[in-house]
Amino acid sequence: MKISCLGGVTADNYVDRNKILAGGCGLNNAVHLKKLKPNYYISVVGEIGKDEFGDSLMRYLFRNSINMSHLRRTNGQTSVQHIRNTESGEKIFSNYEAGVIATMKPSQSDYNFLAKQDAIIGSMFSQIEPYLQSVITKKISGDTIIDFRDLKDYGKSVDIVKKYIDNFTIGFFGLSKSDKKTINDLAQIARLHKKLIVITLGENGAIAFSNSEKYIQKVQIVDNPLDTTGAGDAFLSAFLSEYYTTRSIQSSLQHGCDYASQVIQIIGAN
Repeated sequence: MKISCLGGVTADNYVDRNKILAGGCGLNNAVHLKKLKPNYYISVVGEIGKDEFGDSLMRYLFRNSINMSHLRRTNGQTSVQHIRNTESGEKIFSNYEAGVIATMKPSQSDYNFLAKQDAIIGSMFSQIEPYLQSVITKKISGDTIIDFRDLKDYGKSVDIVKKYIDNFTIGFFGLSKSDKKTINDLAQIARLHKKLIVITLGENGAIAFSNSEKYIQKVQIVDNPLDTTGAGDAFLSAFLSEYYTTRSIQSSLQHGCDYASQVIQIIGAN
């Protein structure tokens, strides 16, 4: 199976630990999927800077057997996410330096490559939306998976989901149990538009809506999580690795929760 992960190849700067690790949604999804499905052909598509961070990230992707034929090096800064962790391991994203990711544009070669993939995965946030929009509104033969994250960039509104309702196959979200209105709105979208909507709820597990069906998965509580950075990316990757094997939404939810619970016990997103 051929899967491409878009954008989000980032240096994660752990401010309190004086440590910089590989991160970004595109990189995290690619690395997790390759670990879970070594026989899959996994690519990252986007841009990183011609700087020291970019050099390090390229080496990291190479070591993890990720195809980089459509990851361009651009004059400028590789994106950097500054991170702090609470005592309970919860991530706190502070400053995000978008760097070259804010202005990247897909080439015709990128479009041709992505059109032949079995699935493409993109994360929706304000800095990358123009790039993602230019890709997902093109004709793609395979599935289009969008991680809408926590919707904070869009005021917790599902309007951004409705905007691209015809341009994705599966939508992922990272919300909390208190986001009842948003969850109800997403359930309605799944029912009306026949979409698969998957929502992680932290320690409250995960739920999914497919047409009119609802699936619930509890999570095994981790006593001393070290770092929740990238937990959503880990969940998404594990969910998809199971879903494309079994097409079982319930077992995919469980696999996603189990895998994410392992990832939050280490420092770093992957």
